[in-house]
Amino acid sequence: MQTVPQTVPLSAEVRSSSGKGHARKLRKTGRLPGVVYRGGGEALSIAFNPTELEARFAETGDPNTLVDVQLDDDSNRVCLVKDVQRHPVSKEIRHVDFYEIDPDEAVTVNVLVRPLGEAIGVKMGGILRLICRTLPMTCLPADIPKLIEIDVSEMNLGDFVKISHLPMPTGCKVHYTTDFNVLAVVGRRGGALDDEDDDQIEGDEHDDDEDDGE
Repeated sequence: MQTVPQTVPLSAEVRSSSGKGHARKLRKTGRLPGVVYRGGGEALSIAFNPTELEARFAETGDPNTLVDVQLDDDSNRVCLVKDVQRHPVSKEIRHVDFYEIDPDEAVTVNVLVRPLGEAIGVKMGGILRLICRTLPMTCLPADIPKLIEIDVSEMNLGDFVKISHLPMPTGCKVHYTTDFNVLAVVGRRGGALDDEDDDQIEGDEHDDDEDDGE
């Protein structure tokens, strides 16, 4: 039986016009341009209220929140927010790309990593180094986790948590060819990171494919 993913609603209108001039006029009315697309399909131009969208994400605190885009033609599209364009100075949202999902088709999303507790090594004067702020996870839309939480309370100086050590949430996979460090507890020397610890981290560090800054 198909599991229906949880969503938040967003009202939107189908746009018949496009271009910079139309976008400027739209923004003056308090609406913003956006597109809904799916791989291989034609993009649908829409207009929406950015305040409503930001309020939904503020409520969930999850950048991978599924948005039920409810259109004025009585249709709806369940989407992930894939790209947000912001003004370079004011940081106000200028345009949003929504990717339409299929409940039965896996998607890849970047999931935030959050350490839990205070490490023994930190109590001894070390620092917790979060190497990967997000992890790229593949799963069905209904299985997208909000966070990957890692208990660090038993970690000593020099301890690492590798991706292979982490139990994956139900239905989720992280694809990798080389095991990599997600976080570590490193020592200090003269008020700075211990050079040996830092070199070891850099040697094992995994670079995130994307930022989590949507």
